[in-house]
Amino acid sequence: MADQLPPVDGTTPQKPSRWMRVILFVSLALNIAILSIALGFFVQGGGKPKGPPRGYQIALGPFGLALDRTDRRDIRRALQANDDSRPLTRAEMQSKATDLLESFRNDPFDPEETISFFADVRARSNTVQETVQQALIDKIIAMSPTDRAAFADRILQNFERNGPKKK
Repeated sequence: MADQLPPVDGTTPQKPSRWMRVILFVSLALNIAILSIALGFFVQGGGKPKGPPRGYQIALGPFGLALDRTDRRDIRRALQANDDSRPLTRAEMQSKATDLLESFRNDPFDPEETISFFADVRARSNTVQETVQQALIDKIIAMSPTDRAAFADRILQNFERNGPKKK
């Protein structure tokens, strides 16, 4: 019934303008989007990665997952100490990609430029792989028999947990 009372100042209430309704709708949508992002962030563990960084998983697979935080840090430091295994900067990647794409447009096409590009990528990847593997081997050599057995158990658990899914 309060909805039917006349305004105090004697004027009739106006409906919100169309633009005001659009602005309110957009504002509500943005608020819901931000809330959803924040909720997703916290539900997934606050953005903290689980296990070793992705690059190490590629290089070490279940072995990297079985390492503790200190061992992963030491391997990362070994990787950072090797200048040949550092990631390319954005500018370096863009320059290499631009050169490669330009070689695709050349007539006549010189396949040696493409071969050289992929050889560089492979060499960098191999250097990273070798550096990480050597650091892992050094870690395993330094382990006591008890630590090696526990490491082997964690690797086995990773194999079992991440193995083929049964249908």
